[in-house]
Amino acid sequence: MNIMIKVKETQLNGHIAYIKEECTNDGIVVSTEQINISVKQAIIDGFTYLILYDNEMNIIENAFMYLNFKSYGSTKNTASLNSRFQKARVLKTFYAFLAIFNYDINSLAQNEIQHYIDFLKGLPATGSEITARSIKTINIYLSIVRDYFKRFNIDCNALFEKKEITQYYAADRQALGRGNRIAYDINPRYRSFSADDIAPPRYISPDEFKKLYGLAKKKNDHTATLLMELMYCYGLRLGECLGLTMEDFAPATYQNRSYYVMKLRNRVSDNKDQYCKNLIHPVDRSIYTTSEYIDSTQKIVITERLYHVVENYIENTFEPILAKHPDKHDVVEADIVDRNQQILDNCYLFLNKTGNRLTAATWNRHLRDYFVEAGIDTDKGTRQNNLSHRFRHGFAMFHAHFREDHLEVLELSKMMRHRSLQSTLIYYNPTFEDQIALTEEFQDNLYKDLMEFSIIPNDEQDDEEED
Repeated sequence: MNIMIKVKETQLNGHIAYIKEECTNDGIVVSTEQINISVKQAIIDGFTYLILYDNEMNIIENAFMYLNFKSYGSTKNTASLNSRFQKARVLKTFYAFLAIFNYDINSLAQNEIQHYIDFLKGLPATGSEITARSIKTINIYLSIVRDYFKRFNIDCNALFEKKEITQYYAADRQALGRGNRIAYDINPRYRSFSADDIAPPRYISPDEFKKLYGLAKKKNDHTATLLMELMYCYGLRLGECLGLTMEDFAPATYQNRSYYVMKLRNRVSDNKDQYCKNLIHPVDRSIYTTSEYIDSTQKIVITERLYHVVENYIENTFEPILAKHPDKHDVVEADIVDRNQQILDNCYLFLNKTGNRLTAATWNRHLRDYFVEAGIDTDKGTRQNNLSHRFRHGFAMFHAHFREDHLEVLELSKMMRHRSLQSTLIYYNPTFEDQIALTEEFQDNLYKDLMEFSIIPNDEQDDEEED
């Protein structure tokens, strides 16, 4: 009898765990097992130790050394806590994969590494119902696993074999270039070059934003208007919006001047679609008081108007929904991080109609209806042009192109909270529509010039005939 393994992601105490089901070809479940590779932390003498536990709650010693020390000596790992957390998440997923499929870390070959890549992609070949990661993320995972194997001299030829590949790139951010480089053979490759590689991503134009925002306002859809404003006017990602809580909006002062801020940070109580990108993902609430966590909090200056819009939203939208579903209070409750604010209760801002936390899937379905009503293309079936993320792209394009005093790339990069300028430069490329228009204009002008050169005045024609 052939046994097929199915894997499902689940939430366990706010963290991702896996349910492993062994099934027959007829779909009959013959065994079920929960796989929970967990990350804990302990703060000793001001240093945060990250500890990875296997499914039996045994400390994975190599992972402990890798995450906390530079070598087998006693020198502490000086990398940022955020960087070490990222490595911990990668190792957590890797050891979960090994446990699910009963692989030995010391006996991995080409098939097993490819299986791991498919697992990260969330492909049906793994029989999994799990998060599908991008090629960029998968290559980051592979680089960390590769570094881990190097550290402990774990043999795995499939991870380290290299070959020469041809790479296409955008030279000077506009022209197509080509070159060769040596790359790891197992790493998944990016798609072939297309016009999208040198053009900005799909974005919401100012006119499209007015349409969408106007439709939501007419319907008194206060959740939609607030989310659209946060994404388009402040450049927030959807996860950053869904993770916002009441305590994240606050007045502040600077040199006796009052202003308002919106704070972005991750909490232990967050669900996976409420995460802020590039910020520390705490696995224990004790980290809230550490300097690493406090320093990683991103503060965005907001207008007094937005501050009062949020206050009105809480009073006129949030509270009535929760009043209808008082049993959901514990579901929407969020960790209190700012103890100095002396608040007794903190909740996530965005709820659905049943009083639960608003999820990315529910919002995206709702937003798609607005796109259809406004007559804006939705690219149905493709995740590449994420509808919510188009607002953030629109924020960038507005500052790079539409406003009279265009922002320089360094200024925009800070506003976008990008880690690399390369992520920001794409917004300064001509759009695909611009490229078509520029090409047509150039060809029209060139054609006119050629026609002028080809036309000889009548008197000159007569002279030539006489000759």
